[in-house]
Amino acid sequence: MADRTPGRIIRQSISEDRAFHSLSLEAQLFYLMLRPHFNAWGKLKADPNLLKGTVVPLNGNFSSHTISRCLNEISHNTPVKLFQVEGIPYLQDLDWDNHQRIRKDRAKDLLPSYPSPKEEISRDVSSTAALRIGAELRPNSARPATERGREAACRGP
Repeated sequence: MADRTPGRIIRQSISEDRAFHSLSLEAQLFYLMLRPHFNAWGKLKADPNLLKGTVVPLNGNFSSHTISRCLNEISHNTPVKLFQVEGIPYLQDLDWDNHQRIRKDRAKDLLPSYPSPKEEISRDVSSTAALRIGAELRPNSARPATERGREAACRGP
């Protein structure tokens, strides 16, 4: 994540943000821990296993299942939206530019964007770049099928 800016600041307005306060305490904590990990455009990969290792590596209370639950809650109640492109989960804060200064001199944004309603309607669902929006993220759905298959093979019949 070379394009991530260290030291993101959470604005005081979060104290009065109704969407943030509609979250459970667990989701609020995860949301706050997540903020510094967004890239310069307010996006990041949202694989629960990856987030466990980068966002809350020392917190034993956050399993992949807990992270998935928090991501879904955050996505349903805030402008931070969870979506998938080609089976890879991503998050994007749709209000990022209202809370962070976006510098135009940054490197190109390499992560996909949350589609506008117009893009969502016109997207061909049979395309290889099919996008899933609003689907619940399950802990195992974030891992590639080949990895899940290897785990099953290791356990045996």
